[in-house]
Amino acid sequence: MVAGSLTWTIEMVPGGQRVILAGRVDETSDLDRLQSLRGVVTLDLAGVTRFNSVGVFRWVSFLGGLGDVTTLTFERCSVAFVAQMNMMPGLLGSGHVRSFYVPLSCLKCSTEHSQEELVEVTPELKLRGWKALQFNCGVCTAVLSLDDIPERYFAFLSDRGSGSEREAE
Repeated sequence: MVAGSLTWTIEMVPGGQRVILAGRVDETSDLDRLQSLRGVVTLDLAGVTRFNSVGVFRWVSFLGGLGDVTTLTFERCSVAFVAQMNMMPGLLGSGHVRSFYVPLSCLKCSTEHSQEELVEVTPELKLRGWKALQFNCGVCTAVLSLDDIPERYFAFLSDRGSGSEREAE
């Protein structure tokens, strides 16, 4: 489905629905078309590239309208979504984060390449943040650096948004 600069696909999965979103969340995003989601819903946000201020408003309104969703999970959250989520905790509504991408770069190889790694939210990650992770460069094997300030990028882990208490259910 296409709604302006945002596209999505809805898949039926065991126990619920999975919505794969891609593109920009902005003034052209007609998220009202997703209001029919019910039950257990997983939003796959790996393809979300940008939010603008009107998009944030539309997103929060969309989440507020999901009345019959019993469980809302965010997975594969893009770097753009994590950045926005850290500024606006309301972007999660009543949901929780299962996994997210971390922006990395190699200081040894300079800026010739950068990469993102998918990270699962675990109790250790919530406790230790960036210190719980280590990734190596695929080119030179050096330890990769976070392309952000750790305290800022992992801030959402200290909030209710990571949902590790829910995942134990």
